[in-house]
Amino acid sequence: MPDLRRGKSRAETAAETRKKLIDVGLEVIAERSASSPMDTVRVSEVAQRAGLTTGAVYGHWDSQGEYRAELLDRLLSSEVLSSIDELTAMSQVIETRRFSLRELLRVGAHLSLALNLANQVFRIHTGLWAKNDPELNDRIGGLYAEIRRRMTEVYRLILDSYDLEARPPFTVEMFATFGTAMVDGLTMQQQARADLVPLDVKGPNGEDWDVFGLTMLTVVATWARPRGSSDVADLWDVTRWLDELGGQST
Repeated sequence: MPDLRRGKSRAETAAETRKKLIDVGLEVIAERSASSPMDTVRVSEVAQRAGLTTGAVYGHWDSQGEYRAELLDRLLSSEVLSSIDELTAMSQVIETRRFSLRELLRVGAHLSLALNLANQVFRIHTGLWAKNDPELNDRIGGLYAEIRRRMTEVYRLILDSYDLEARPPFTVEMFATFGTAMVDGLTMQQQARADLVPLDVKGPNGEDWDVFGLTMLTVVATWARPRGSSDVADLWDVTRWLDELGGQST
């Protein structure tokens, strides 16, 4: 058996200190302007907040530039996707069909939007994207590809668990792409001006809905159909009545 009384090794202590310094750097960035987030980070301030000396920081990085580079790596890594991890943790609830699908969409959408609103990293990513730097955009794109991959798994699990399939021409990946874009757009609007994003719409039984939940309820109701049912209509069939409104149609 391992000796549980053994103290931490020097390597373990160093790794914890390094992680702490990166975490503190993320806190500093979250408090500053998103337009130039990396430029606001000073090693001296990070060390002070962490309760360490500046020399301790340089024991892990040779320069402030190297520290900032690793901080940027962390910002653009899957490690910052904790909000996505919390959503994927709902898999057991989804598989057991503990909630009706409507209730699952209400609760899941509310959680998704709330987590994104509380996620300061999203604002930083927006600032980095606004720089229009090809390398940064490529890395941010890679992060969004990972978000879509994970959310595709969530939506696929929902459809499978409730015996649904995507209605052509939609795909499960489209559910994930739209859901992510919707949450990000609502987050930007709510953080800029809170009254623009309805968060307290009452349902038929007095339950609370937010605008994202209402949208996803509509999306699933129209983008999906029961698997193996007689409903073989695709999107164009379902929306045919819209051709009767207005002038010419294609």
